[in-house]
Amino acid sequence: MARKRLAQAGAFLKGNLYTAFYEELHRALLGFVSDKLNLDAADMSKENISARLVESGAGEALAAEFTGLLDACEFARYAPDAGHEAMNTHYEQAVSVISAIDEHMKRNPRKGSGAAAALLALLLLLPAQRGAAQPAASADSLWTAGVAAYSDGDWAGAARAWSDLRALGLESPQLYCNLGDALFKQDDLAHAILNYERALKLDPSYADARHNLAFAQTQVQDKIESVPEFFLEAWGRKLCWLLPSDTWGVLFLVFLALTLVCVLLFLLGRRVAVRRGGFIAGIAALLLTLLCLDFACWQRSDYRKADGAIVTRPVATVQSAPGRDSAKDLFVLHEGTKVKVLDSVGAWRNIELADGRQGWLSAESLEVI
Repeated sequence: MARKRLAQAGAFLKGNLYTAFYEELHRALLGFVSDKLNLDAADMSKENISARLVESGAGEALAAEFTGLLDACEFARYAPDAGHEAMNTHYEQAVSVISAIDEHMKRNPRKGSGAAAALLALLLLLPAQRGAAQPAASADSLWTAGVAAYSDGDWAGAARAWSDLRALGLESPQLYCNLGDALFKQDDLAHAILNYERALKLDPSYADARHNLAFAQTQVQDKIESVPEFFLEAWGRKLCWLLPSDTWGVLFLVFLALTLVCVLLFLLGRRVAVRRGGFIAGIAALLLTLLCLDFACWQRSDYRKADGAIVTRPVATVQSAPGRDSAKDLFVLHEGTKVKVLDSVGAWRNIELADGRQGWLSAESLEVI
């Protein structure tokens, strides 16, 4: 990973791109220590990096040289152009210090044989935890690589890194939304919409994904009018989407506790005004408690459903029955159109559109959200 990042910095060096070179060199240095020492972004202070390098066997001199190079990169990114010679010097210094740190850490993994023996015994006794740390470091690297590729306009590289991250079994609304953005930049409209929908399935309150989905849907060729929804249900859904299900769950507990307090005021209050206020406030708190519980369950129910799908083929023919021999062609759908899966027979899916039309579509023509 360090070689790849340095190679990109070297390309900027050859092109004499001053700001881009120092940004990439700074990213390469931080990426190296993040991967090598398994540091999170919150721990990437220069003092912490220096201390961890010394602990890992790199030595104080190399640690000081490394942090000094970080300072030089940060200063150069915001300073006037110092010339190609300074860029070349810093590049060669980065290659040298990274190689030296790697070599010293291999020769001197830790100071103190007792600590090394204890660490080795712990790793042998806990293979599952050791294996878990490696995917975590790999996931961080893939996320960082995707962000770097997207920043550089390499949409394919960003999509590839984030898809690999998804292949590790990890998911989040931000991951799906970013992957959708990268795919949309490559004109892969169907899979962009698919990932926006998956982001909203995890968190219906994610405003960025909803905004990007609405824009992407304007590019879909099929313009399908939805069956009008009862206005109270439409209002309720919009209100439900304001917060994620976890937040609604927390609010449910808060209002439930408030309801119990109001019940105690009603039962134990000595004055009539206190008891009356406790009764009225208790009724209001109870209604809010039930409303929050309903919204949390509503989102959970939507998440557990697996009946939404996106047409991924450029053109897909919907038929009157499963199979190609006796069925009639009903209508044609294009990529990016959202459908509801009602039933399945072999390699065919019974689908329904937002306007109520139904038919059968081959399973390979769509992908379930």
